[in-house]
Amino acid sequence: MFMLPTSTLKPIWIGFLLVFFGPLAMGQQVIQFEEVLLTEIESYTPTAKKNQLVLKMAYGTSSVSNPGLLKELKGKKVEGIDYYFTDFPKGQTFEALHSARLTKLTALIPELWKRKFFISWKAYRQTKCETTEQAQKLFHGFVITYSEGDPLAFLSPSKRAILDTVKTNVSLENPNSTEDVTQFLQGDGVKITNLEINDTTKLTKPYLYFKEEEGVIGIFEGLMLTTGLAANAVGPNDKPNKSFEGSKKAVTDPKILSLFPKSKKLFDPCIMEFDIQIDADTLVFNYVFASEEYPEYLTFHDVFGFFISGKGIADAKDIKLSPEAFERLSVELELPDAVLTELKNISEKPYINRRGYVGVFRQKFGKKAGEYLKAIDPYIVDIKNLAVLPNGEEVSVANINHQKNSHLYRPNTLEKDPKVFKAWQYDGFSVPLQAKVQVTPNETYHLIMAIADQKDGRYDSAIFISGTGINGKKK
Repeated sequence: MFMLPTSTLKPIWIGFLLVFFGPLAMGQQVIQFEEVLLTEIESYTPTAKKNQLVLKMAYGTSSVSNPGLLKELKGKKVEGIDYYFTDFPKGQTFEALHSARLTKLTALIPELWKRKFFISWKAYRQTKCETTEQAQKLFHGFVITYSEGDPLAFLSPSKRAILDTVKTNVSLENPNSTEDVTQFLQGDGVKITNLEINDTTKLTKPYLYFKEEEGVIGIFEGLMLTTGLAANAVGPNDKPNKSFEGSKKAVTDPKILSLFPKSKKLFDPCIMEFDIQIDADTLVFNYVFASEEYPEYLTFHDVFGFFISGKGIADAKDIKLSPEAFERLSVELELPDAVLTELKNISEKPYINRRGYVGVFRQKFGKKAGEYLKAIDPYIVDIKNLAVLPNGEEVSVANINHQKNSHLYRPNTLEKDPKVFKAWQYDGFSVPLQAKVQVTPNETYHLIMAIADQKDGRYDSAIFISGTGINGKKK
């Protein structure tokens, strides 16, 4: 099989699409390859597995050799799409080929477009091929994972009878834009600006709006942030470890790592951050924490936090000097080199203890310490994690479970609460908790909501933020 020059590939594929699918194909809604999480592997050999279909394609084409298999999807729900292709010829992006194959898949399974944000999408580039012959021998096509149409089929008749009497339903919706999320979060007395969402899973959405009319976890509707595929949160709780593993590579972004300096390797982070101005003296919002790590993995758990930074945060024990603030003060203030060296070291840390910072300055700079601290203070902000219990412990699987603070823990079992079991997948939940902090009215603060898998990408966790949003209240 000979290969055409790269410059001729795109027009030929466009012509192929027009011939194969007809003129309407060019306006058809299809999945874009750049939206799919990409991983490199040496090679892949598909094996027969329960609840999976393997759609085979020939090397360099979008033709499916076994489309008859798709009849097995009737009455089933597609849960995941894994796309495999070869990295040959080397140095090409294969944009036209990816587009043709995803167009073909969407044409064969039209409902994929409507459910694209509720499906796990992954692409795998196989690199173990140096010749056309080697590339032809590798697998090309899609592996489709599906679930049975009846989500309660795994239960015994007696347990099924219990859940058949339970009325609960979870609906999910994808936010249309960051402005849409801004309006959702913006409660009474609050103005939110500059919202950014940092997630690494692309089309596989780790955040979605949810609504559950019974409010079985204490929140009826809101926004959930997860360490995987948010759609996996929907029950029943038929699996003890349902997870979406994104990139196999640990997080290297220093900004993300700085949020959890004591943590081991981080994976699949979902981070939402924004500036917030409050016209009252207290910021308040309600949330629920959930995890698949319950009840087994209590000592090594996923991490999350609500980090607020700014001036005048009540009871803040830590402070932060950003690299940008350090650059400004080094220009605007006349300080000894020894002081600047100390401040540069501080700016390279995510945060430091205020008492320790003052103590170090007094020890190193003696009588001059007070003068330096006063000059530096306008450049330093308070920082505080609002995801804490009244006793100061961080909200986590380790601190809320069946052994510790059990009054704040809800196991998700059929015997304990059939409604929660039917509605949600996570193995355990906290009761509704409240993030609350006193602030300076009309001051602008920065708030980061972050959650990430720790150690590996398995056993996902989630934060459910109440639909009442973030509110300002007066004492």
